[in-house]
Amino acid sequence: MSKRTDYEINNLLYNFKQRLYLKVKEYLDIKERYKNSKVRIEILKNLLEMLEEEENLKDNIAGIGITMEICLSKEISDKFIDTLFELTNNTYYLTKDEENFSAEKVEFLNKYKRILIYAQRLLNLEVIQNRKDHKFLETHKDEIISYKKIQSSLKYNNYIEQREIDSLKKFFDEEDLPTRKQIAIYELINEHNIKLNNNGIRVSKKSLDILLDKYNKFNIDYKYDYVENLDKKIISYISLIDDDNYEENIKLLPKIDDEYISIEEFDYIYRTMLNKYIDKIEECRKNLEENYFDIEIRKVILLEYQDIKNRYYRILSKYSEEQERYNKKEAVKEEIKEIEEDKEKEPIRNLLYTRRNEQFTYIESDLKDIPEEYYDRTENLLKNFKDGTLSVDKIRALASNSKFKGFRELKEDQVRIVFKEIGNNNYLILGASVKKVDSDSLMLSKLVNRYRKLTDEEIEILKNNAKSDEEKIFKKLDDDKRKGSR
Repeated sequence: MSKRTDYEINNLLYNFKQRLYLKVKEYLDIKERYKNSKVRIEILKNLLEMLEEEENLKDNIAGIGITMEICLSKEISDKFIDTLFELTNNTYYLTKDEENFSAEKVEFLNKYKRILIYAQRLLNLEVIQNRKDHKFLETHKDEIISYKKIQSSLKYNNYIEQREIDSLKKFFDEEDLPTRKQIAIYELINEHNIKLNNNGIRVSKKSLDILLDKYNKFNIDYKYDYVENLDKKIISYISLIDDDNYEENIKLLPKIDDEYISIEEFDYIYRTMLNKYIDKIEECRKNLEENYFDIEIRKVILLEYQDIKNRYYRILSKYSEEQERYNKKEAVKEEIKEIEEDKEKEPIRNLLYTRRNEQFTYIESDLKDIPEEYYDRTENLLKNFKDGTLSVDKIRALASNSKFKGFRELKEDQVRIVFKEIGNNNYLILGASVKKVDSDSLMLSKLVNRYRKLTDEEIEILKNNAKSDEEKIFKKLDDDKRKGSR
């Protein structure tokens, strides 16, 4: 399962703010265009009046040129002015006698008519656009104001009024946002308001949990012929979890070391159950989308979701616990297998002893803290491990903590001797201790921390000292165990 993250929530809110910003900007752009359009309409009306006053046309050319440049562009304005100069400077321009018109006069007049038609067309287009913009602004005025208020409130941490929240329905419809994202945004706005009312205290986002939590289904690759029998068992297990007493019933789910079940069957049962609860969560999600705005139904769905989620996690927790237990057992089996293989290959071991200083090994110092009644067992562990006669059950991998990986211990009763294999049938004895409690990890840490990787030269020095070290250690063990027995 991959839980939603703060990044996903922040990203959703960011995208919403961006969409809102673009919507408001669209309104402001139209408002500005409407304002400019009203000015352009007045200018174009003046242009038409100047063009229609034929007698004063020549005197108005400069004003017409400025007007055209403002409304259109300098390039278009220059073409218009060139044509007007051509027309107004022609002696025949103002002649009204059609019989005396020459082809040249007709061409001039046609150019003039085209100027009028073009200017009138521009005016009509501006008027039409002006009406459209005016209608849009009037229709959307209230909602755009609400959008701006939401923008400002989110930015400056102000309370968002209900009427602003209600206005988002139209916004979501126009933006074509999926229902799930719409509801998530409503929930974020609701959280924004609640946080303000609670002096910034973070609140639970229950609906957001349903909408944004991600549950990835487990892969199931099980192809045995009798899978139908397992499915029947799964139905009975789910009925136990669906029961009100499911916390107790969890204990009745299959265990990893049940004799009648294999690890493959175990995985199939748990993964199928978990997937069925993910289906129930997805059903809750759909129900929330369909009934979000019905407050009473929404409350029921939230309670149902939380209940299903709790049961899902209890199954997942049980599954993880059993898997961890299985992995530990397999790790121990593997270590025992390696030890047995080592025993077959190398019946005699070279024991090297880590040194406290030039004169003493660590284990000699450790013996001062070990009661003498344990010396006999300590001596047996070292000697039998060295000659390969120590039973496998007295050699154990340290698997309770990841930092102990690769280390082993010799154990008999309460005595523990920690060692590490360093290759070429060499075993580095790190120290010994008597276990005070069932899980004395502090004692193990102390012994394990003595280890450091040795150079080939350092290993050779320890090998050269091994015989004399052993003589001193075994002499002390042998002498003091007799004292302890008197």
